[in-house]
Amino acid sequence: MIGELGMAVQEVLSAFGVEVARLRAKETDFHRVEGFLCIITGLLERDGERKGIMSLEFDRKAASLLAGIMIGDPEGFSSEMGLSALSELATMVCGTFLARLDVPLLATPPTGVVGEGLQGILNVMPARKVELRLGEGLLAAGLSLS
Repeated sequence: MIGELGMAVQEVLSAFGVEVARLRAKETDFHRVEGFLCIITGLLERDGERKGIMSLEFDRKAASLLAGIMIGDPEGFSSEMGLSALSELATMVCGTFLARLDVPLLATPPTGVVGEGLQGILNVMPARKVELRLGEGLLAAGLSLS
Protein backbone atom coordinates (compact mmCIF):
# COMPACT_ATOMS: atom_id res chain seq x y z
CA MET A 1 0.00 0.00 0.00
CA ILE A 2 2.88 2.39 0.71
CA GLY A 3 4.12 1.85 -2.84
CA GLU A 4 0.78 3.12 -4.16
CA LEU A 5 1.03 6.20 -1.93
CA GLY A 6 4.54 6.89 -3.26
CA MET A 7 3.35 6.52 -6.85
CA ALA A 8 0.38 8.83 -6.15
CA VAL A 9 2.73 11.52 -4.78
CA GLN A 10 5.02 11.16 -7.81
CA GLU A 11 2.09 11.31 -10.24
CA VAL A 12 0.60 14.46 -8.72
CA LEU A 13 3.95 16.23 -8.44
CA SER A 14 4.83 15.37 -12.04
CA ALA A 15 1.62 17.16 -13.12
CA PHE A 16 3.27 20.32 -11.73
CA GLY A 17 6.57 19.58 -13.45
CA VAL A 18 8.27 18.28 -10.30
CA GLU A 19 10.13 15.04 -10.91
CA VAL A 20 11.06 12.84 -7.97
CA ALA A 21 14.11 10.67 -8.47
CA ARG A 22 13.91 8.49 -5.39
CA LEU A 23 11.52 7.74 -2.56
CA ARG A 24 12.50 6.39 0.84
CA ALA A 25 9.93 4.32 2.72
CA LYS A 26 9.96 3.86 6.47
CA GLU A 27 7.72 2.37 9.14
CA THR A 28 6.97 3.77 12.59
CA ASP A 29 5.07 2.44 15.62
CA PHE A 30 2.52 5.27 15.44
CA HIS A 31 1.62 8.12 13.07
CA ARG A 32 3.89 10.93 14.24
CA VAL A 33 4.26 14.11 12.21
CA GLU A 34 6.87 16.83 12.28
CA GLY A 35 8.11 19.63 10.10
CA PHE A 36 6.90 23.12 9.31
CA LEU A 37 3.54 22.38 7.67
CA CYS A 38 1.34 19.32 7.94
CA ILE A 39 -1.81 18.70 5.87
CA ILE A 40 -4.00 15.98 7.38
CA THR A 41 -6.78 14.06 5.60
CA GLY A 42 -9.03 11.55 7.31
CA LEU A 43 -9.99 8.31 5.57
CA LEU A 44 -13.51 7.03 6.20
CA GLU A 45 -15.51 3.99 5.24
CA ARG A 46 -18.75 4.71 3.38
CA ASP A 47 -20.77 4.40 6.60
CA GLY A 48 -18.66 7.21 8.13
CA GLU A 49 -16.55 4.95 10.31
CA ARG A 50 -12.99 6.24 10.66
CA LYS A 51 -10.49 4.01 8.87
CA GLY A 52 -7.27 5.99 9.01
CA ILE A 53 -5.27 9.13 8.34
CA MET A 54 -3.10 10.37 5.51
CA SER A 55 -0.66 13.24 6.00
CA LEU A 56 1.63 15.37 3.88
CA GLU A 57 4.45 16.91 5.91
CA PHE A 58 6.55 19.72 4.47
CA ASP A 59 9.67 21.36 5.74
CA ARG A 60 9.92 25.09 4.99
CA LYS A 61 11.95 24.59 1.78
CA ALA A 62 9.56 22.01 0.30
CA ALA A 63 6.55 24.22 1.16
CA SER A 64 8.29 27.20 -0.49
CA LEU A 65 9.13 25.24 -3.62
CA LEU A 66 5.61 23.88 -4.10
CA ALA A 67 3.86 27.16 -3.18
CA GLY A 68 6.12 28.88 -5.71
CA ILE A 69 5.09 26.44 -8.40
CA MET A 70 1.39 26.40 -7.53
CA ILE A 71 0.68 30.08 -6.83
CA GLY A 72 3.82 31.82 -8.06
CA ASP A 73 4.89 32.96 -4.57
CA PRO A 74 7.58 30.92 -2.79
CA GLU A 75 6.69 32.57 0.54
CA GLY A 76 2.96 32.14 -0.05
CA PHE A 77 2.71 28.88 1.91
CA SER A 78 1.81 30.86 5.03
CA SER A 79 -0.89 32.87 3.25
CA GLU A 80 -4.48 31.72 2.95
CA MET A 81 -3.99 31.13 -0.79
CA GLY A 82 -0.77 29.18 -0.29
CA LEU A 83 -2.21 26.98 2.43
CA SER A 84 -5.26 26.38 0.23
CA ALA A 85 -3.03 25.39 -2.71
CA LEU A 86 -0.99 22.97 -0.61
CA SER A 87 -4.21 21.57 0.88
CA GLU A 88 -5.46 20.99 -2.66
CA LEU A 89 -2.21 19.15 -3.38
CA ALA A 90 -2.99 16.86 -0.43
CA THR A 91 -6.51 16.29 -1.79
CA MET A 92 -5.06 15.39 -5.20
CA VAL A 93 -2.55 12.96 -3.67
CA CYS A 94 -5.25 11.36 -1.51
CA GLY A 95 -7.67 11.03 -4.44
CA THR A 96 -4.99 9.55 -6.68
CA PHE A 97 -3.95 7.15 -3.91
CA LEU A 98 -7.53 5.97 -3.27
CA ALA A 99 -8.14 5.52 -7.02
CA ARG A 100 -5.00 3.36 -7.25
CA LEU A 101 -6.26 1.15 -4.41
CA ASP A 102 -9.79 0.94 -5.78
CA VAL A 103 -11.23 0.65 -2.27
CA PRO A 104 -14.49 2.13 -0.98
CA LEU A 105 -12.91 4.82 1.24
CA LEU A 106 -13.80 8.49 1.37
CA ALA A 107 -11.48 11.37 2.21
CA THR A 108 -12.35 14.20 4.58
CA PRO A 109 -11.49 17.77 3.65
CA PRO A 110 -7.84 18.44 4.50
CA THR A 111 -6.75 20.36 7.57
CA GLY A 112 -3.48 22.28 7.59
CA VAL A 113 -1.32 23.01 10.62
CA VAL A 114 1.63 25.41 10.39
CA GLY A 115 4.34 26.05 12.97
CA GLU A 116 8.07 26.03 13.47
CA GLY A 117 9.18 22.75 15.02
CA LEU A 118 5.73 21.25 14.56
CA GLN A 119 5.39 17.80 16.16
CA GLY A 120 2.38 15.67 16.93
CA ILE A 121 0.83 12.23 17.00
CA LEU A 122 -2.10 11.71 14.62
CA ASN A 123 -2.82 8.05 15.24
CA VAL A 124 -1.54 5.38 17.62
CA MET A 125 -1.73 2.79 14.85
CA PRO A 126 1.47 1.77 13.03
CA ALA A 127 2.28 4.16 10.20
CA ARG A 128 4.20 4.02 6.95
CA LYS A 129 5.84 7.02 5.36
CA VAL A 130 7.36 7.86 2.05
CA GLU A 131 9.96 10.62 2.13
CA LEU A 132 11.23 12.46 -0.91
CA ARG A 133 13.63 15.29 -1.55
CA LEU A 134 12.32 18.34 -3.38
CA GLY A 135 15.34 20.47 -4.20
CA GLU A 136 16.81 21.17 -0.78
CA GLY A 137 13.49 20.44 0.92
CA LEU A 138 11.79 17.35 2.28
CA LEU A 139 8.22 16.17 1.78
CA ALA A 140 6.85 13.14 3.61
CA ALA A 141 3.56 11.36 2.92
CA GLY A 142 2.29 9.30 5.84
CA LEU A 143 -0.45 6.71 6.14
CA SER A 144 -1.97 4.89 9.12
CA LEU A 145 -4.98 2.61 8.83
CA SER A 146 -6.97 0.79 11.47
